Amino acid sequence: MLPLYLGLRMRGKLFVTKVEHCRLEPVIHRFQYPTLSYLVTLTVANPFGPVRRNARGMFSLWDDDHFPGRKGSILERLLSYLTDLGHSASWTRVEMLTAPRFLGYVFNPVTFYLCYDDDSVRPRLCVAEVNNTFGDTHIYVTEADAENESRRVPLFHASKQFHVSPFYDRTGDYRFTVERTRDWIEIHVNMEKDGRTVFTSSVAGSPTEEPLTGRAAFLAGVRYGWLTFPRISWQAAILRFHRKLPVYSRPEPMSRHTIRSRHQPVPMQSAAE
Repeated sequence: MLPLYLGLRMRGKLFVTKVEHCRLEPVIHRFQYPTLSYLVTLTVANPFGPVRRNARGMFSLWDDDHFPGRKGSILERLLSYLTDLGHSASWTRVEMLTAPRFLGYVFNPVTFYLCYDDDSVRPRLCVAEVNNTFGDTHIYVTEADAENESRRVPLFHASKQFHVSPFYDRTGDYRFTVERTRDWIEIHVNMEKDGRTVFTSSVAGSPTEEPLTGRAAFLAGVRYGWLTFPRISWQAAILRFHRKLPVYSRPEPMSRHTIRSRHQPVPMQSAAE
């Protein structure tokens, strides 16, 4: 049984990761940026770490930023969500890769939750909590592909159901791969349409490097913590005005896993939807 209590501070590593995006259709467009990530094992309650929980500080995580409408810690909210979908396994470890608030601000495109049922580095479940620039949230719950047990890197699948980029519609499928070793984490999310890969993205970094603390953490927050949304807006402007891509307007939700407003409760549905 996982311990659900999390103390005022959480065990975890604040470190710099590299984010890469590559759009392959209808035009080729690539970019990469350094960003600030926080990797935390949610099953551990040790009261130390660089990120405060539900308290103001240089870096912080707030329960209400995740799984809106649910109660308890982030871990309790996640497990409650998974239980409602029929995933009641006794996870031995749950890791979260996210962007913390810096001086109270964050725009966090995606938080990944990696759920393990043994002591290996191969997660059995990958949950992606995706946010778009409109303030909407969608939660993808994906299981490791049983047909690819021999793969070094586990593979996960999900049908696209959420409006993220205004330059793509909601058709297509996602392929997730998660490479997790003792000193490295790398997550790829590729989008396919009709068997063609049209978009690739990844986040990668080493949480075992010297953790960011004190002055170094503050400087990293200034350099990376506030730039995610401006960078997204800049790349969108390039695609719209320079590359002349058409824009898909924000549609109505097509899935009950989509939360239109961060202040609405999370509606549920069958795991098969």
